[in-house]
Amino acid sequence: MQIEGGYFTTNSPPYVTSKGVTLSADDQVEALAQGQSIVYLAIMIQQMFNLFAVKARFHLPFGKYMISNLRNFAGVAGGALLAMGIVYIPPVNVAFQTSYKLSPLFWLIPFGMGCIIILYSSIRLVILRRSRPAKWSPAISGLEMIPTIYSDRFK
Repeated sequence: MQIEGGYFTTNSPPYVTSKGVTLSADDQVEALAQGQSIVYLAIMIQQMFNLFAVKARFHLPFGKYMISNLRNFAGVAGGALLAMGIVYIPPVNVAFQTSYKLSPLFWLIPFGMGCIIILYSSIRLVILRRSRPAKWSPAISGLEMIPTIYSDRFK
């Protein structure tokens, strides 16, 4: 489709897939709009999970550190409303070229990747806690580093 060009527009020629399904110009435009819709939502959903993963620099992303700042939840709710509005409000679809016909089943993909982000962050923190890298990295003589609460934690 890319080599021949001219597809995914309102006046594109019909395209026959490898399975023999013919996609009309309207089907191609709708497929493109749904693809753009899930990209917008996937970025927003994964950044929601990333917000809580970066809070896990020294603590696991579960428990009081995850819910201590209610402004985070206000920001997540506002971002979710904005993303849903971009995808599912028909007048906004024209500006962003999205489709309100996107199935919520596609949301499972970015939610699954978000869970992997949280899991990775948790495993990374557990490994860092267990390995105690300060034991294997002695201080460099003559560097005159002033210890902080973070550098003294791993001794």
